[in-house]
Amino acid sequence: MTFDLLSRSRKCEPKKYGDGATLCTYRSPSGFSLEMDGVGTDNVIVSVQEARIEDGLYVSFDYKSGCVKVLPGLRGPGGTVYISTRDGWVYRNLQDCQSQRREPCEAKKSHEQSLFHAVVL
Repeated sequence: MTFDLLSRSRKCEPKKYGDGATLCTYRSPSGFSLEMDGVGTDNVIVSVQEARIEDGLYVSFDYKSGCVKVLPGLRGPGGTVYISTRDGWVYRNLQDCQSQRREPCEAKKSHEQSLFHAVVL
């Protein structure tokens, strides 16, 4: 599923320069690559390095929602997900993304969450 794939590949770190914003990256084995620079600020830059509708994942933007929609391609993993530009987390639906209600994908994710919060706080 797209949710598990992108949740596990998610890497968010405070930027090493400037305003203390966060840089998040997401990748998949099919080559999909997305980067969000400035997560948590009013000026988030979303860069899609690679997205192929034929065999991977592709992206649809809805700036008003504050979420980036990632959809499976023709032969990609199942399930549409949303990535919040406010916190960088992957969500299963738009409502949870907008309200920032998280659902960890596995026990490993809980450990990563605590590490991320320790760094940010």
